[in-house]
Amino acid sequence: MTRHPPPPLLRTALTADGALSLAVPADARRLVDGWLPHHLALSDAAERLAADRPAAASIVAHGDVHEMPVAAGDAAATFGPVAVRASSGRLALDTATTARGDVDLAARRATLVGDPAAPDDVAAVHAMLTVAAAALLGRLARALVHAAAVVDPEGRAWLLVGDTHAGKSTTCATLLEAGWRYTSDDHVVLSADGDAGVRAEGWPRVLHLDRGWTDGRPAGGERAAVDALARWPGRWQPAAPVGGVLLPSVDADAPTRLGPASPAERLAMLVRQAPWLFVDATAAPAMLALLQRTALLPGAALRLGRDTFRRPDRLQAVLAPLLRDGAV
Repeated sequence: MTRHPPPPLLRTALTADGALSLAVPADARRLVDGWLPHHLALSDAAERLAADRPAAASIVAHGDVHEMPVAAGDAAATFGPVAVRASSGRLALDTATTARGDVDLAARRATLVGDPAAPDDVAAVHAMLTVAAAALLGRLARALVHAAAVVDPEGRAWLLVGDTHAGKSTTCATLLEAGWRYTSDDHVVLSADGDAGVRAEGWPRVLHLDRGWTDGRPAGGERAAVDALARWPGRWQPAAPVGGVLLPSVDADAPTRLGPASPAERLAMLVRQAPWLFVDATAAPAMLALLQRTALLPGAALRLGRDTFRRPDRLQAVLAPLLRDGAV
């Protein structure tokens, strides 16, 4: 019987310091390609580097779906298509497809499986990647948050934290037009920075903007994908110290304005956008403390009207008091 060599293992670091890595066989890379942040690339050269400097936490995805048993018991939490069952320091991830996963929290290692030729499995693995990454980052005293982060001319990152269609991508794109920078429009990794500061590292992906954004006229909710790295070259930066938190929402018929948002309101939204927070009881206290530290930074509610839709000058004028004084 002829033995074929295994496909090369491709690897990348998901964090700038290499603490969290992702690996996938070359013949199964479709499982992760659509999820991978845009500034990262899989490489077999990265595997050789990792052998000399192993990551503190790792995720491995592969296509051998029969190697992992289906988890038993009731789900402790559900995140989109992913059901999570927690027991004895492990998380079992299950989906309605053949894709499933195991997260060994103590060893800080996740294994995810799915059929790379099955679109439903690929989508399920993408969701599991987010949950697994969030759980492992918690063990590294960091927090993954569904948020955008724009960087003002002073180098401070302002987190845009809100539900889907709250205006995060629109605000990010408009400020990029004004010359601002950004770390991400989708997910940010928060970590402690000094005695009281917070640092935001970005996982950038495609922006989904109102189809009329380019023309400056809203198209009524129809969305178009925009690659921010290509449209605004040189405006992405990996990380920045967090200056504060903005809670955007759309109030189309009213003028754009800032309003008060208490630390408690900011914390509530941060927790809402980090729903995996309490899956790991061991890491939860440190993650919550990090979110509390973030919520105590300056912040405000940002009500977005049509008057600042692709009008960077107007949006910057609205934000000026907060950037100058740290309060509204």
